[in-house]
Amino acid sequence: MAGLLCYQQVYHPNIDLEGSVCLNILREDWKPILNINIIVYGLFHLFMQPNHEDPMNSDAANVLRDDLNKFKSNVKLAMGGGSVGELGSSIGENRQVVSNVGTHGKRLGPHV
Repeated sequence: MAGLLCYQQVYHPNIDLEGSVCLNILREDWKPILNINIIVYGLFHLFMQPNHEDPMNSDAANVLRDDLNKFKSNVKLAMGGGSVGELGSSIGENRQVVSNVGTHGKRLGPHV
């Protein structure tokens, strides 16, 4: 199984406060045949169609479900370095340790 962490905190229902990404192809649907193109497409889809039904950040999921305009506003605020909910003032700050963990827990490097 593969894993992926975000460099920065992201206000998104499918990314937790530690930067872990909830993407099925990186979890239970992982197969060694999946390549970086498929993972990038999956991430693109995740950002374009966030899923509030299987959240890792329940606050963002609730706002997405209940008030789409507020969710969009919160995303813009967060991307600009503002404070939103549980993310506090750390949005936009780089993480000290960021890695992409490949199959069997092997590091693939920081930029994969």
